[in-house]
Amino acid sequence: MKRCVFILALILTVQARVWGGDFLISTSQAHPATFVQTKPKVFQASGGRLLFAWVDHRNGPASHYAQFMDMAGNRIGANFPIYGYEHIAFLSELDFISTFRKEWSSYSEYWDESGFDIYAQCYIDVQPAGDPFYVAGGIYPWCGFGNLGWEEMFVVQNNSYLFFVQVSGYPGISRFDRTGNRITNIDINQLSFHPVTYDINVWPDSGYSIFYFNAPHIDNEDSTRFGLYAAHFNDRDELINPEPEFIFGIDYEDDYKLIDYLFYPRITVRSCADSSVQIFYWEFDSLKFNYFTYHRNRGMDSIKTIDLPEENFDTYNTLLFKATALVDGSFALFIRGSYYIIGAGSGHRNYLFYFDQDGRYTGTVVSDSTYIFQRYPEMIKTAERQFVTAETQSNDVYALWLNDFEVTDQVKLN
Repeated sequence: MKRCVFILALILTVQARVWGGDFLISTSQAHPATFVQTKPKVFQASGGRLLFAWVDHRNGPASHYAQFMDMAGNRIGANFPIYGYEHIAFLSELDFISTFRKEWSSYSEYWDESGFDIYAQCYIDVQPAGDPFYVAGGIYPWCGFGNLGWEEMFVVQNNSYLFFVQVSGYPGISRFDRTGNRITNIDINQLSFHPVTYDINVWPDSGYSIFYFNAPHIDNEDSTRFGLYAAHFNDRDELINPEPEFIFGIDYEDDYKLIDYLFYPRITVRSCADSSVQIFYWEFDSLKFNYFTYHRNRGMDSIKTIDLPEENFDTYNTLLFKATALVDGSFALFIRGSYYIIGAGSGHRNYLFYFDQDGRYTGTVVSDSTYIFQRYPEMIKTAERQFVTAETQSNDVYALWLNDFEVTDQVKLN
C-alpha cells in the first residue's frame, strides 16, 4: 500500500513539473524557431546539377537557404545559408554569385520616390568570399498608376561575372571577378542605347551581344515603331561599333504611351554552336510569336511565325517568354500568359513549344490552364519533355519533376 501511494505521488509530481513549465503547442510561423519555408526557386548549376533556394524561418526571422541536387533528385551535401537568390550565376561547380535587392522609399510634401539597391555575394567552394557588395541601384520610374519595374541579369563571360541592369530603358554594365572585385563599371550615362526588353548572348569565342527592343519612337499620332537592335561588346566591355546594329522595326497603328511599358515586345535568345543565335520575340496583343536565326557576321535569316493552337482568343499577353537550355537534342520555348475572350472573360494559359537541336519546330506544343499563372515560374529542362521546378506546400518547399506540365515526382528540399 505504501508503495502505491509513493508511485501515485511521484506521478503527480512529474505532471506538476510538466504542466508548470513552458512547452511547444504550435508550430505556426509566429513561433521564433520553426521551419516555415516559402518562395523556392531553382537554378541550373554547373556540372549537370541543380541549386534550389528558398526563404527559411528556422532561426526565427526570415533568412535564405540553398540545396544542391542532381538531376535525379538526390541531395548533394547539406543545405547551407545564402544571402539572397534574386539571380544566381555559376563560374564553376562550386563557385557562383547570388544577388538580392533592398528597396527604399522617401516621401516629401511635393514628391514621393521609391527605388532599389542591388547587392551581390560571391561564393567559392560554397563558402562566402568576403562580404556582400553593392552592384547598382536606381529610382523606379513613375507611370501615373504606380512605379514601373526594373530588370537585371547576371551571366558568366570571360571567366568573370557580367552584370547588366536597366531601369526605364537606361542600362548599366558591371563586371566582377570571382571574389567580388569590380573590374568594369559602365553607368547609364555612358551608353547610348535604351533597351526596354532584352536578352544577352555570350559568344563562344569572345565578346557578347545584347539584343533588345528600344524605347518606342512615335512617328505620328497614329503609329509607333519599336526597333530590334544588337549592341556588340568585346571582352573589355567596350562597344565594338559606335552605334548598336539595327536589325528590323515593328510598326503599330496605335499611339503607345508610357502606360504601355508593360506590354513592350518580349524577347528571348538561344545560343547556337556556330556563332549564331536564335531570336524569339512576341508582339503585344498577338496570338503568335516569331523567330529567326541571327548570324554574327552576316545578319538575319527569314522570319518564321508560329500561331497559338487556340483560335478563340481575342488577345493574349505574355508574362514569361523564355527558351530553355538545349538538353537531349532539344529545347522548349516556355510561355506563360493571360488571354481574353470577348463575352467570355479572361484566364491563364501556359505553353511549351518544342524545337530540335537545329532550332526547327517539331510541331509539338503542350498547353496547361489547370494552375494559376504564378505556378512554376522557373522550369529547368532535364531530359526530353521533362522539367524540374519548385513550389511551396503547407509551409514546406519541394522540388517537383514534371513531364510537360504534369507532376511525376517530388522531393522535400529540407
